[in-house]
Amino acid sequence: VGTLGTHTEIKRVAEEKVTLPCHHQLGLPEKDTLDIEWLLTDNEGNQKVVITYSSRHVYNNLTEEQKGRVAFASNFLAGDASLQIEPLKPSDEGRYTCKVKNSGRYVWSHVILKVLVRPSKPKCELEGELTEGSDLTLQCESSSGTEPIVYYWQRIREKEG
Repeated sequence: VGTLGTHTEIKRVAEEKVTLPCHHQLGLPEKDTLDIEWLLTDNEGNQKVVITYSSRHVYNNLTEEQKGRVAFASNFLAGDASLQIEPLKPSDEGRYTCKVKNSGRYVWSHVILKVLVRPSKPKCELEGELTEGSDLTLQCESSSGTEPIVYYWQRIREKEG
């Protein structure tokens, strides 16, 4: 017997904390047969195991990159197998699948996680001559950040500072 759970999309900023939801009602009273597995399929299609609970043990140091950053957010035995990631990194982006199995029953949930990166301080340049009547081009660019990055220009008069 199986239940296909929800499809959710979550957007969070890098370096923050995120909780990916996964709820089930399969855990109690047979916790000896409960298996929980979170999988990540990255944007290149590669799949890896993020965290598992099996045979009464939690395994959450499965990859060096996620070591110490992933955990069950709540009481997974009582029905909340949500995944917490902190601090969030751009490489955490992708499609997460939560699989909960117990005594021949299972639940799957899917979450798409988008990781947004704050723009770096822009590098600005001026092209042209600073003489009255001449054309000038002002350009700014950030070396990192999630697209689209929008810049706003504002004229500040000298007497205003």
